[in-house]
Amino acid sequence: MDYGFAPGRTAQDKRARRLFQRRANTTLVAPKALTTVRGFANHLLTSGTVTRPIDDALIAAHANSEGWIFIPMFPKQKGGTNFETLEKTLSDPSKSIAIDATVIGYTAGDPIMHSVHFKGCNIGKAPPFLTKFREALGGNVMVTAPKHFHGIYEHTAYGTWEFMAYEFQIRNKTDFPTRAALLAAFDGEGFTFIDGTTVPTAEWAKWVPKKRIGKGVKTPVSMKLGLTIGKRKTIETERQYRVSRLGFGWSIKYSGGPPPATPAARQAAFEASVGADPAFQSTYPSYERYGYASLADFFAGYTWTHSVKKNVLFTSGKRVEYTILLPITDPTTGNLVFNFHPISTTPYAAITNLNETDSDYFEQV
Repeated sequence: MDYGFAPGRTAQDKRARRLFQRRANTTLVAPKALTTVRGFANHLLTSGTVTRPIDDALIAAHANSEGWIFIPMFPKQKGGTNFETLEKTLSDPSKSIAIDATVIGYTAGDPIMHSVHFKGCNIGKAPPFLTKFREALGGNVMVTAPKHFHGIYEHTAYGTWEFMAYEFQIRNKTDFPTRAALLAAFDGEGFTFIDGTTVPTAEWAKWVPKKRIGKGVKTPVSMKLGLTIGKRKTIETERQYRVSRLGFGWSIKYSGGPPPATPAARQAAFEASVGADPAFQSTYPSYERYGYASLADFFAGYTWTHSVKKNVLFTSGKRVEYTILLPITDPTTGNLVFNFHPISTTPYAAITNLNETDSDYFEQV
């Protein structure tokens, strides 16, 4: 038996809980007081309702490609979970999220046979985070996670469809001045479809709004299933065009003298301070999480401004992200690639086209 856990309170979290309820061979773990991964691991070890050894565990939460999952690892945790949070679970036994070996029937020296399947957007694009997550979980399970946007569609007469969407994303220091410049930037990234073919130049003009490129747009899209489930041959999803204006803040407190006076000196002081910060020097440095190949690229990727208040230098950075979300279809047929989890009282059969062992869709560590 697999066990699923999705403690969040958003609409997507609620859909994930119903997905687990409808998923074959899966029991949803959902006591109201259970809100952390540490609590979930302890439940699997101690609850009389759990049949041990279990098969796999599933955890669902919002996530992103920057190495963040929005679910707490331990009680009284502040904010979401990043690389440093996982390191805390390894250094402090009171915060440990390790899955006990008896839960999965593991003996030292055995091959790794069980997995924790994480259900959340794009976190599979952050292998260093997943590797640390596996270590934090005790190292005796594999961890899988989507490399793409994770979508869930429900129908009360049928069940739950699980699918993925491309997340084509570019970033710039400022808003693009023209639509033509934005189209050229998307095209210049060399984005590819799931089969490795390059996205044709003409497609970007279909997906980027003709006017008001600085504002997001959602476009309903009816996706073909390639088969009939009851009376359904399609499901309703959407294509999204997103614009996000993101900030980065930093401060340096000076003693024994005032902060630098000129913009160049302030920028130099800021860059030196950031470069010395442990998060920017770790095995998974912060600039990489933000999507940059180096610290220099990170500094070049923002528009920076500085101000001084008393003996503190404040630095503010701004950048703009443009994102196109597009449901992933089979390159040959054009049909949506999906899993289907039927409501148990219906006559419909489960369908699995998205398998966690498929490296086109999932990262596995």
